[in-house]
Amino acid sequence: QPEPGACPICGMDLIPATAASGSDDPAVFTMTASAVALAQVQTTTVSGANAAGGSLRLNGDLVIDQNREYRQVLHVSGRVEQMRIRETGQKVQAGQQIATVYSPALVTAQEELLAIMRQRNPDSTLLRAAQNKLLRWKIPQSGIDKLMQSGKVLTEWPVYADFSGVVTELVAEPGQHIMEGGLLYKLARLDQVWAELEAYQQDLSQLALGQEVEITIPAFAKAKGSISGKISFIDPQMDPRTGLIRVRVELPNRDGVLKPGMKVTASVQGRGEQAEVLYIPRSAVLWTGPRSIVYKQESQDPPAFRLMEVEIGQAQGDYYTVLSGLSAGDEVVSEGAFTVDAAAQLNGKNSMMNPARKQAEGYSVGIPDFSGVMDKAFMGELAMLLESYMGLKDALVETDSAKAAAAAKSVQQALPSGAQPALETAAARWWKAQQQEMQQSLMTLSKAESGIKAQRKAFQQLSNALIASVRAFGAPIPALYVQNCPMYSNYAGADWLSREERIMNPYFGDQMLHCGEVTETLSE
Repeated sequence: QPEPGACPICGMDLIPATAASGSDDPAVFTMTASAVALAQVQTTTVSGANAAGGSLRLNGDLVIDQNREYRQVLHVSGRVEQMRIRETGQKVQAGQQIATVYSPALVTAQEELLAIMRQRNPDSTLLRAAQNKLLRWKIPQSGIDKLMQSGKVLTEWPVYADFSGVVTELVAEPGQHIMEGGLLYKLARLDQVWAELEAYQQDLSQLALGQEVEITIPAFAKAKGSISGKISFIDPQMDPRTGLIRVRVELPNRDGVLKPGMKVTASVQGRGEQAEVLYIPRSAVLWTGPRSIVYKQESQDPPAFRLMEVEIGQAQGDYYTVLSGLSAGDEVVSEGAFTVDAAAQLNGKNSMMNPARKQAEGYSVGIPDFSGVMDKAFMGELAMLLESYMGLKDALVETDSAKAAAAAKSVQQALPSGAQPALETAAARWWKAQQQEMQQSLMTLSKAESGIKAQRKAFQQLSNALIASVRAFGAPIPALYVQNCPMYSNYAGADWLSREERIMNPYFGDQMLHCGEVTETLSE
């Protein structure tokens, strides 16, 4: 406020803004020298180093070698009578009995074999065919010989393991009916494991297949030191979510001490040329969800700090590598960054919890200019739509869900079709997209059972589409104010339209009735 008094939102007494003044830039926060001293703010110069020929550090995990993973299946349809493999982590040897199964098909095949044998002169071809049928179901020759000697049909046949390894996933249970080829359990041999490392795209010039890597496992750092290996695979695709590329190193594990899931770090001797790498102290970075921010010193007299959103790379000891956002020689707050951020937030500046707001001039980005394209009939309908919208906004200010639902139905009826012949094709497509946004939001708004919270969220979607439309086609009434509540949606902020300059907040109602500001005026 420009004069002393009470805060219009919370009622607390205002204090002189002498501790933080200066730049009108919302991203720059100015402090007095005494405030900097009290907060014990310290800065560090962003340092750069040429990584060519230097050591590159990568982080990762031990995982199962996919070439040593196996699936134990049942080779004949039947019911599992007994399961000897009962838990994951259990060791299995090939040839070991793992289960017994009852199979009607297997019983029938035994009876056929014995019937052929009982003939006075059994046909050798039929006899061999009957035995081969059992062999195809993985019945061992020793079991077939025993059947032929005893002449008795077995109703429960033993099932033997096809592979050796450690069970990683147990699927089948006693009493379960399983089709031929159905899974009993998964297992893996752990005599070799993979170290899967994560590399940034700018690290790729330093890596190559066959390159020596020193792997350190924190769990065995003192006892075993590091393990040497070679890069056997570099993923040809980057993970779009993380921006990381998988790098694989194969490690022998004959004694079984390397456990999949263990964290590892790798040291790689860099090769080739690489651009300068920037470093900042870990203490300089403030994290808020996916965003990482720092405060860069703009000036020393008076002390001014700019909020900067940066992209952080891997940790290197007490430092982070910087991928973007800073340059070598920049001064960043390394001690007291949280205190600076808290003071900036209290003084209405951009901060960790109050990210940079959209600037008015930025709203036009991506919005076409269709002014003069629409005829008077459409502009008249757009004016009626805005009048209905104002009634919906007022209902949300009153926090009246039922009244808002009724007002939303009026907005639906006032929504212009934009289908007149004079409408240009490009404008028609663009208006249709905005119209769909509005219709989608109005479906929620028109139902009182949606609740006021859901209605306000839908109102934000409606407002965004309507504001964009007015910017594209022009304001059909003398004055419209674009207003913003910076606290809605976890401080992401939300806009709405109003015919009066006074703030009446539809996103909070009585809770923060006058919270917000006018960010833009749209003239006719």
